[in-house]
Amino acid sequence: MIFDYTVAQAAQILKLSPQRVRVLLVKGRLLGYQAVSPGGRVVWRIHLSLRRTPGKPGRPRAKRASKNVFLVNHKRSEVA
Repeated sequence: MIFDYTVAQAAQILKLSPQRVRVLLVKGRLLGYQAVSPGGRVVWRIHLSLRRTPGKPGRPRAKRASKNVFLVNHKRSEVA
């Protein structure tokens, strides 16, 4: 098997961030494998074809967490 690209090289070719390339690898949407480099680091190696599989069609089933959450302090201080 020929796996030649690093994450940085694949990101540059696909015009994506390196983090996004890693996410695609972990989700199985980009063909690659993890290898141990001579220095002992675990690195991703990506297939030369850079074949991306499409995501699942349709809307996501899980609801997203709301980012607009406001915490309100309901305690009233009484003035005597």
